[in-house]
Amino acid sequence: MESVCDKLKNGAVEIISDSEFSFLLSSKKELVIKIGFDPTSKNLHLGHLVILKKLLDFQNAGYFIHLVVGDFTASIGDPSGKNTARQSILNSEIKKNYFNYDAYFFKFLDSSRLILYFNSTWFNFMLLSDFVQLLSVTTISRLLERSDFKLRYLNNLPIGIHELIYPLLQSYDSVFLFSDIEIGGIDQKFNLLLARDMQKKFFQKPQVLLMMPILIGLDGKNKMSKSLNNYVALDTDSYELFCKIMSIPDSLLKEYYVIFNFLSPDDFDVLFIDKAVHPMDLKLELAVKIVSMLYDTCVADDVKCKFINRVTQNNFDDLKISEFFIPTENILLSDLLLMLKFVDSLTQFKYFIKSSAISIDDIIVTDRHLTLVIGKVYFFRVGKQKVAKIFLKKSKKQLDDT
Repeated sequence: MESVCDKLKNGAVEIISDSEFSFLLSSKKELVIKIGFDPTSKNLHLGHLVILKKLLDFQNAGYFIHLVVGDFTASIGDPSGKNTARQSILNSEIKKNYFNYDAYFFKFLDSSRLILYFNSTWFNFMLLSDFVQLLSVTTISRLLERSDFKLRYLNNLPIGIHELIYPLLQSYDSVFLFSDIEIGGIDQKFNLLLARDMQKKFFQKPQVLLMMPILIGLDGKNKMSKSLNNYVALDTDSYELFCKIMSIPDSLLKEYYVIFNFLSPDDFDVLFIDKAVHPMDLKLELAVKIVSMLYDTCVADDVKCKFINRVTQNNFDDLKISEFFIPTENILLSDLLLMLKFVDSLTQFKYFIKSSAISIDDIIVTDRHLTLVIGKVYFFRVGKQKVAKIFLKKSKKQLDDT
């Protein structure tokens, strides 16, 4: 039988250190298990779910999770491997983002074993003398060891002082909480190691680091990220979520099955490499499992049937007609799709047209200046996931004016 220690380590790509981790779990001490989230975007995505599932493992083992909401550090922003500084975020936007996150913290985690903190609580009242002491913990040369800073420095790209300070502030969160174990993505390794160093400087025992893998996005190449538009938000509609999982390349199947702990690497190899199960069936099962995590099994089974009917049998009888009101007699297709949020930008619209990825009434659209008129029902297909039957009507204001 798998021990508690083995279960908690399962899925981690690196632990610093394994012996310290085992020792802490065997002790009778009430441990501070820390995780930090900066509310820098509106949504959490599937990559965050990897972390949330691991936090739940700790809660199920009887531990409390100490979750730090980085409302102060979010205003600075971690460049996260990018070659430019992250744009600053207004406090009002940070608060709005947090409330979106909050719903998922309490959906996936046990609220009775969750302790929330906001790091503005300590940073807003930090004395300048204490801040200077914080800066003395490390050196510029040490900070430039971080891969993204190093790359920018070597390429003569600007690095803001506030960006260099960010890892120090994030590290201080661990000092303030007297953190025993911190859970985070492997992409945060530099910051997490810096926290260990800082704890030593403040005469604390350095926290154990349990680092989880990074989920590759829908493009099959890069880390799942909103900025790269290769992400799946946790609040995605169930059918769209199913379709997005079905759109991932076959090369990601093993990674997704293993990261979400649906199958061990060896068990997956038996099914996939030995061709015991067709890749399409594996992908369908993966989509069902992920939709079940975010919704439930009944919803997952329903959207699976809908997907099979629509995509493999080209049957859209279940698709309801939606009314959409416009203030004029006609509208550009590009404007309509932007209003419906079927495309994110005019650039994406042009790309879809060029790629023959937009059709109306099963006819591929080639004219990006196409105009649609009111009083008609249009059957749209946009990209791989978006389908709709739209009845264009006059807005009420226009009817009153006529």
